[in-house]
Amino acid sequence: MPHNFSTNYNYESADVSGWRVKNVQAYLRNGINAPSKDNDPDGMLCILGVDGLFNAGMRELANYLTLGALDTDLGDLLDDTMIMVKPNSVHVHMTLSSYDHLAPVVHTWRNVVVHCFDPSTNNIPEDDIQEEVELYKIHSFIKMVADCKVIAIPYSQTGHSKPFKPFHVEKWPIVQAFGLDGIGPGGFFTMSHTVVDASGLTPVIFSTLDCRNIEQLMLDGLSCFSRHWADFISKCDRSPADNPLDVADVGEPLFSYYQFGRCSGSEGRGVTHSYQPFILLGSMTSALKVPITEAVNGKQASHSSGNDVTGHIVGDVTNPIHMVIQGVQPKGPLVCRRSYFLVPENQSKDSRMLSLLYKAMVTAFYGAVKVYLSSLSASKAVDSAKESFEYLLEKWQIESPEGLLESLSFRIESRGNLSEILPLLNGKPSPFVKIAIISLSDISSLVDTERNLGSLSFSDTFVDAVTVFADGSSDSEVVYLTRILPIFASFFPPPLPSLPEKPLLSDTDCVFLASSKRLQTAVSSIRCHASGILFQPRRLDSFILPLSALHSVRYYDGPSPTRLLMIAMRLKPDYLAILPTALVHSDGLLYMGVPFASRKVNSGFKSEILSKWRAAKLADVVETLSDVEKDVYEGLVRSSRTPSRFHTAVQYDLAFPELRSFYSQLSISCAADHGAKVPLSIKHGLAESARSSAIPITVIVSGGRVAELLVADTSSTIQWESISQPVELPGFNPDFLTESLRDSIDSLRSVVDPSRKPRILLDLPYLVEVHQLVALLRDLPDVFLAAVAVCLDPDGLYVGPNRRIVPGLLAHCARGWTSAVILGKSERTYRETQQRIREFNSNVAFILTDEGRISRGPDIEILLDNEVFPSRDMERARFLSIPGWWNNVPPFYSVHDIHAVVVRSDSVLDRPRFLGKIKSLRVRNDEFTAIIKINSAVYFSDNKREIYNISWDSPSGKLLIESSGFGDDYPPDSFTSIVTFIGFDLSTKELKMFLEQSLPPKLEPKPLRRRSDLTPGELAQLTKKHHLDSLPEGWYYNGSSYVSGFGDKSPSHPLMEEHIMEYLEVDNKRIEARNEKIKDDVEAKLVSVTSQQIL
Repeated sequence: MPHNFSTNYNYESADVSGWRVKNVQAYLRNGINAPSKDNDPDGMLCILGVDGLFNAGMRELANYLTLGALDTDLGDLLDDTMIMVKPNSVHVHMTLSSYDHLAPVVHTWRNVVVHCFDPSTNNIPEDDIQEEVELYKIHSFIKMVADCKVIAIPYSQTGHSKPFKPFHVEKWPIVQAFGLDGIGPGGFFTMSHTVVDASGLTPVIFSTLDCRNIEQLMLDGLSCFSRHWADFISKCDRSPADNPLDVADVGEPLFSYYQFGRCSGSEGRGVTHSYQPFILLGSMTSALKVPITEAVNGKQASHSSGNDVTGHIVGDVTNPIHMVIQGVQPKGPLVCRRSYFLVPENQSKDSRMLSLLYKAMVTAFYGAVKVYLSSLSASKAVDSAKESFEYLLEKWQIESPEGLLESLSFRIESRGNLSEILPLLNGKPSPFVKIAIISLSDISSLVDTERNLGSLSFSDTFVDAVTVFADGSSDSEVVYLTRILPIFASFFPPPLPSLPEKPLLSDTDCVFLASSKRLQTAVSSIRCHASGILFQPRRLDSFILPLSALHSVRYYDGPSPTRLLMIAMRLKPDYLAILPTALVHSDGLLYMGVPFASRKVNSGFKSEILSKWRAAKLADVVETLSDVEKDVYEGLVRSSRTPSRFHTAVQYDLAFPELRSFYSQLSISCAADHGAKVPLSIKHGLAESARSSAIPITVIVSGGRVAELLVADTSSTIQWESISQPVELPGFNPDFLTESLRDSIDSLRSVVDPSRKPRILLDLPYLVEVHQLVALLRDLPDVFLAAVAVCLDPDGLYVGPNRRIVPGLLAHCARGWTSAVILGKSERTYRETQQRIREFNSNVAFILTDEGRISRGPDIEILLDNEVFPSRDMERARFLSIPGWWNNVPPFYSVHDIHAVVVRSDSVLDRPRFLGKIKSLRVRNDEFTAIIKINSAVYFSDNKREIYNISWDSPSGKLLIESSGFGDDYPPDSFTSIVTFIGFDLSTKELKMFLEQSLPPKLEPKPLRRRSDLTPGELAQLTKKHHLDSLPEGWYYNGSSYVSGFGDKSPSHPLMEEHIMEYLEVDNKRIEARNEKIKDDVEAKLVSVTSQQIL
């Protein structure tokens, strides 16, 4: 498949893969067996390789979801891949060797869980790695199916139905491991889970339209189909005019294309095609109406369809006027039916009538399809076809037999990829390829009323995209795939008419003729005479346009010499009959385009013809074109450049200019099919009037220093109001944001500075969903979201030494939600990270910073742009990624359980302990129990005058420390340290312990002192302190000892024991106070632990 197709039409492979996953999930949510709802599955399982015994049906679905990523020659790398699609999530198991191949697609799915074993993060000996990989795969499989009671399996490949019994899955190796003792739950898998066959649903899923389906249909199917149709036309051109048409010869390209296509390959052999190619001549075209048995090359062929003829039909017809041809794609939905003419249009009244009737049918056909697109009602389309046809019969005054209207039939059908019939929903869009057929049966001759001229028929295969908006209005786009095949053709034309005088100008196949943008453009040769112009259109009747037939002429020379000269000739009403029917339009205009490549005609027409017309005041130079003329002009330009055969996307761009807008409409329709109402802003974006008086908001996720420096560097021209969400509020906090935004609005409104433009800078925390902010701002009319940027460390996109992407991180760079990604410098991973994000969002802008500073002026302008984020394209991308966000529908069901846990401590932390704990963290393998980011505002015991803002990324391992002082505000009211942990399934108990172990060393309580605990030094100090104290009555000091009245001597003061007791009492009171303080500090150090799920 050519890769440049998607870039031509601005759709992302990531979008298509995401739509396909959501399409499967929609069928799971709505119920496969609706309305009975019996055994509706909880998930759809695909097991590839030997673990699923190489089941083709599961591999087909897996390839559909991954856009063919699993259909490559990678040997055994993909054998261990398992995909479990659940209504609100997707689980994928893959090996480390296939991770790089599948990650670009898998990580674009919303709410995906990737199971991938990384031996390097588990310190497993090399000899045990293979066993651990297999055990991990089994455990992953058990987790994937644990909450699914009913599991659907696409057992059979499309077109290869096989009998299914639930017990068949018990033969699969991975399912047999389900019952192993000590590993699985035990018992048979089908005893714990009900297994149903989804093979009947997968063809419908595969046939649901998306951009890649249409791309495949065009480049693979339509290119081959149109080539064989062109070969059929060429054979008709070469058939001798004096011999009857050899149907077997001219129809050989269409017949052999179908027959050999049905035989080749294995896909679709078991599907019966309800259409077959045929060629019917003259009255034999009546076989279109009723079942008949006709001769096919001298044999009998039975017709099994009442409405469609099967087989190559040839009959004995005399002088047939026309033929009906049907081409069929052998294994696809393309069907094209045309009525071509075998005699000149003006040869008889019958030939003229058939030509006019056929044109009226084609006009009514396209009008009926338009009615269907606006009403989504097939019955209204049928009524419209009959009403339009009846109106045209009267308007064009077509002479026709009575009761002709009753024989007109019109129908629309939905078809699958293998042309199987699919339901055409009434009142709701049917996201499938459609075929519309209009037929007019049993037309009687005007010359001989007993003669049956046969039937006329026309069909086109088309794809449509219909979107119903919240107010009930709708938009639709349609692409007629087979419209590139000629609608009108007349073979064996009459001899070329001539004019008596010598031609002033002549050339071959040099101009293009058209009557409007709707009907086909004809290539024509031209001969210009003084009295008129002779046209010989290819496969249309030649005609002479006399100068007297011209009412007026307008000509327009293209904007550059590589374009073409367009001449709009308005004919007098009486002369319209001389034109071939295909070139007649109600406004009487005939457009002629002369390409610059036909230099002789281009210059000669201007000098020889237009000069005479201007002299006769017939021609005027036109500088500007009307809308209708612009459409015709662009159609003539495309006709001059479009090749007859199509092989590349560029060629299809010329043939189908509406593809660009169609893909845009189809993408919205794909999302709306899942039940989401489409907001009107997708039509127009945010109105300019709504933004003129509102204050723009620039959002930077994980901005930090980048946000601070941006404000500082642009403060001379921008009047900023900065809002930074505190570290203790890690998730989306609408109350804080609403209050802060209102305060900022009031502040900006109160101080008006004509030299600076008001703007709000919002610094959001890590992994905050922007869609929640967008929904919040709808209720604040004074502001609008102008730009959203996400700050990423290039090394922070991956986890582990094998560089696996952090789950959920790419979703924050998704289309529609992010206008720029700000990356720090990294020589090793910058380009790799940029490429990885580009695969997910090709429209995002990248900004490179140097230590947080954005130095380039254009990069700053991206963050100050007011037009990108509110644009219609971004609004549409937001709707596609999360269809329900506009109606406050939960965007997705979280399976990652990414939480933010906030731990507060009223004590300062120990710097070496805290930083050491962070540096020792290590990401665990795949159980999603890991810290991926830490944000903190803490105090350290060695410097209480500074508050430290510390952040750490698990993927990159980078630790950033910034400090700020208090100045005159020191000391603060409290030394509360706040640490926010972000990660998968975090344990509050473990994180509380993390911070407890970061506190300064714990002080143990001291025991109260006793007399015996006093040291000799303390006793000596007490003795020295109190030796001169006053003595009790009857005691005196003799200079060497204390003497009592009875003559007793003591070396120490007689009241020393009292002084010692007093000393012990005072010391024990101090110890009691210290012990009490230690007890209070332990109780106050961890005052709260809160957890909030943020993703």
